[in-house]
Amino acid sequence: MKKKQDQAARLSDIHTLAVALAHKLRNRLGVIQTAIYNIKQKASSPQVDSSIHKIERNVFELSQIITSLVAFTRIEMPSYQRTHIYDILEECLENTQTAFAGWEVTVRKKYDPINGSHIDGDPLQIKEVFTNLLRNAYEALAERKGDVEVNASLDRRSGEMAICIKDNGAGISPDNLAKVGQPFFSTKAEGVGLGLNSCYKIVGLHGGHIEIESECEKGTTVTVHLPQKAHR
Repeated sequence: MKKKQDQAARLSDIHTLAVALAHKLRNRLGVIQTAIYNIKQKASSPQVDSSIHKIERNVFELSQIITSLVAFTRIEMPSYQRTHIYDILEECLENTQTAFAGWEVTVRKKYDPINGSHIDGDPLQIKEVFTNLLRNAYEALAERKGDVEVNASLDRRSGEMAICIKDNGAGISPDNLAKVGQPFFSTKAEGVGLGLNSCYKIVGLHGGHIEIESECEKGTTVTVHLPQKAHR
């Protein structure tokens, strides 16, 4: 119990620090944005416009990084309750399909085996995990089309659920696969590299683990293992 309390206190301290730094950094970015606005009002030329565009793009990207960093440190100890993974997958898939409307993606749902079963978990945190993983699966698809498969099983002897999200996208090279999940590492051009790390942290706090298998040009399979009973 004391170890859990110490871990919760440490997470809270890190989040407090991140919020304080984010506040200071956003103040500075606000000053830069005001200066950009004033320059745009008083000067206009192709060279100036190009430079302003670069500054605005970088300000936006820095703002996104700050937001991701605060979210990354906001993770707390789970608030345990009866959590139905089947229902969460249904909701996350629906939201993802809406977010990527217009993409030619065939979704195959094969998680009926866990319908009616539950785990001890934090539904909001678990939802964040599958939202991130589904978004990654979609974004891995070349030319906005491909296949995404979600399947799940329950081992009643061990009391463990296994939820797999599989895509037939670009895949991950062996070198990069070894780095996946590390903070600030991303294979996406504009990725921050905190989303998947947050997934690892949340699943770990629930007593589970994540496995990733991938092959270049063939796709990626992410498997989330979660115990039904929390080890508190």
